[in-house]
Amino acid sequence: MDYFCGPLTLYTSDKIRLIDFLSNVLEFEVNTEEDLVIGGSLSIKIHELKIENGKKTDLNSAVAFNFELKNEDELSEIVNKYNFFQYRNHQKNSQTEKLTVIESSELSIFDLDGREWRFKARLTH
Repeated sequence: MDYFCGPLTLYTSDKIRLIDFLSNVLEFEVNTEEDLVIGGSLSIKIHELKIENGKKTDLNSAVAFNFELKNEDELSEIVNKYNFFQYRNHQKNSQTEKLTVIESSELSIFDLDGREWRFKARLTH
């Protein structure tokens, strides 16, 4: 059997901020005409949900992405990009992402919709 999977659809309360996060922190390429972000073989379509009566729909917190990095230097690079993204966007929006260091070779970033983006560096001996 031969098939192609994608693009994966992610729902968000703020399409522009999520696309900005994915392009700046994770270096995904952006196709603004189709609201697509592409990183390697992963293609994601971003769809903004309308918030009605102030009620935020939590469709994304059950989704988690796991990435394996070549080394801890790449992990540090992700942290630096995340910190710069937060610095540059802090004033624009009261919703913020959250970074959690699990151990020296592993971290998680939770985006504004509660999705987990987990990064683990290969341990070299």
